[in-house]
Amino acid sequence: MLFTILLAAGVVVLLLLIVLGLIVIAVGDREARRDVVLMTAIGGLLLLLLLCCVGVTAGLAWVFFGTTVVSPPSPTRPAPLPLTLPATVSLIPENATIARGESISVTIRLTNATDLYGVEVHLTHGDGLNARGLVPGTCADAFIAQARVADERIDFAAARMPPQISFTGDCDVASFTLTGEVTGTHAIAFDSVLLADGNGNPLPVTTEDGVVTVMTPAP
Repeated sequence: MLFTILLAAGVVVLLLLIVLGLIVIAVGDREARRDVVLMTAIGGLLLLLLLCCVGVTAGLAWVFFGTTVVSPPSPTRPAPLPLTLPATVSLIPENATIARGESISVTIRLTNATDLYGVEVHLTHGDGLNARGLVPGTCADAFIAQARVADERIDFAAARMPPQISFTGDCDVASFTLTGEVTGTHAIAFDSVLLADGNGNPLPVTTEDGVVTVMTPAP
């Protein structure tokens, strides 16, 4: 910016000297003409020197500062997706202790369901427990596709039907009765769980297994 100002000032001064010289040449005497020509020559030399200084300075600035370091653009962060927590299928009670020969009711509980229309659950419980009496819950009870308790497995599948609408919230999938037959600790594990919305699309789900401890009955 400073170099531009100096250059413009030099050009203006030179133009003024030239105009003054033309005026003196037109109306002045010989000595005045000679002085004007001398002043014009000195002004031209000064302007030429100024231009040289500006050019040298600009060249040095280009050598030292001409390479511009371009910072890479900052990465664009994608817009956060809406946070949707998966539903959870668990057992109530999750941990139970019973005496051998004693029975307990267990409920398959679904929490945080969203747009639920169909559910399918498969459980295994080992040979130390006897399961029976599978009863549908409130999650989906209009159409029972499967309700089977055999071979140390519990299989249940059901769906809601029109005019029922999809369900959102917490509900009971089904309940059954367990009887302790062998002393020890027995796991009740989810083999697979499938949830579906009204269009048949799968819904995210997590599972939490349970444990039943069978004790020797007191004498």
